[in-house]
Amino acid sequence: MEGSRRRFLKSSGALVGASMLGASAGCTGILGGGGGGGSGLSAQTDWYYEPGAVQDSDHYAVSYQNNLEIVDNEDQFDSDVYDDLENNFESTYEYLGLDFDEVESRTYFGGFLAQLLSGYQVDQSEVVESLEDAEYDDDDEYEGFQVFLGPNEVQAVGLTNNDIVVAGSAWNSDAEAQDVLETTIDTYNGDEDRYADENEQFATLTSQLDGGAFDYATTHEETEETSAENGEFEGAVARGSSQSVNGETMSAQAVIVFDSADDIDTGDVENWMDAEGSFDEIDDLSFSTSGRSVEVTGTMDTDDYGTN
Repeated sequence: MEGSRRRFLKSSGALVGASMLGASAGCTGILGGGGGGGSGLSAQTDWYYEPGAVQDSDHYAVSYQNNLEIVDNEDQFDSDVYDDLENNFESTYEYLGLDFDEVESRTYFGGFLAQLLSGYQVDQSEVVESLEDAEYDDDDEYEGFQVFLGPNEVQAVGLTNNDIVVAGSAWNSDAEAQDVLETTIDTYNGDEDRYADENEQFATLTSQLDGGAFDYATTHEETEETSAENGEFEGAVARGSSQSVNGETMSAQAVIVFDSADDIDTGDVENWMDAEGSFDEIDDLSFSTSGRSVEVTGTMDTDDYGTN
């Protein structure tokens, strides 16, 4: 079953950034990170700045993880996988002093230069104290966010009493961490162009993702050649996935967006699903089309997640 599960995730795009042991998600509703409607990744589209805003790129991926959905189902995950998810988060954000179960969701976007921690559940002053202990310097407030600059100013942190934005410096542009932070905040406030407003493919994709414990979405250059066994289809321009925990099982959704509805070849999709080893052990596997999108759904055992 693991081979089929991994192919499902890899083909949908979920393992690109999602399995840093588990990156992408959302279902319990955003406590402080609003924007965009829907749930999970799709609920935060007001934060995602247009590709090219801070570095030279036409596309980027968004990876979302809902900590609280994972915590609520701790006993359903493989214990090593759960420990890895928890330890990865807490070691990454040690300088913020936050535990895994004290943040509703974590999102990477903007070429992984920007991170959003939404719905954190400790007093803001405790986070400030942790930042100061880690030698982050208190900078001027920006648009209602308390701002801190890390050592050598390669990282900037902005926080309110609900949300924390972490920004890094771009390697392929002149954008500094503080530029990335301010662009992210300006995007949320409507003062910078947003990914979903400027890219129709991304808007279509995010509108169709269900929102779960692990979400992933990306646009890309139009695929020129079909390789059905690998889930690659001529005319595809975006893909994403969502996985929700339902106790002992997880619902898995993959969405592929095409440049045009005419590009969809349902025979190719069926060949992908029928390819030996692709989805043999995925339960309740099915697909449907809507406009220029293909959706594939199935279920898997929660304790199989991330075990390969």
